[in-house]
Amino acid sequence: MKKLNLIQSLLVASALPVAAFAQDSTEPGKSSDALKNPAPTAPARASEPLRTPNEAEREPAKDPGKSSDALKETDPSATQRQFSGQITAVSRENNTITVNSGGPTGNQTLRIGVDTKLKNGERDGNWDDLKAGVKVEGTYRGGAHEGRAESVNIGG
Repeated sequence: MKKLNLIQSLLVASALPVAAFAQDSTEPGKSSDALKNPAPTAPARASEPLRTPNEAEREPAKDPGKSSDALKETDPSATQRQFSGQITAVSRENNTITVNSGGPTGNQTLRIGVDTKLKNGERDGNWDDLKAGVKVEGTYRGGAHEGRAESVNIGG
């Protein structure tokens, strides 16, 4: 046990002087202050300029794992929205209905897909239930004026 402690102590003691006398990468064999002023770091991407550590310290800190893409607008198809209003147009050719929700949003064109849940009261709804003048409400994913209907309650 004493031999193991002695060997560990010798290893630690011998490593300290090596770290104190760092080699200058530009002139092998020459001691320098390379630990205090390391060479500039390599850029993360080819389009970034070469920066020294002092320049990196002046930049504002960024949250690790966060991307500047988070500042960009999110995909509108990911946002679930609600609608309510009267059907003003039905296009079976385009698989869409147009709903006048009134207010600031005005008309919304909603695509009816095979996954859209149509309900007419207590029973399942169908295309024949979707007519101009009928009140509808439900949910969709998309922008303020168009999207993909997820559920449509007919007569709501």
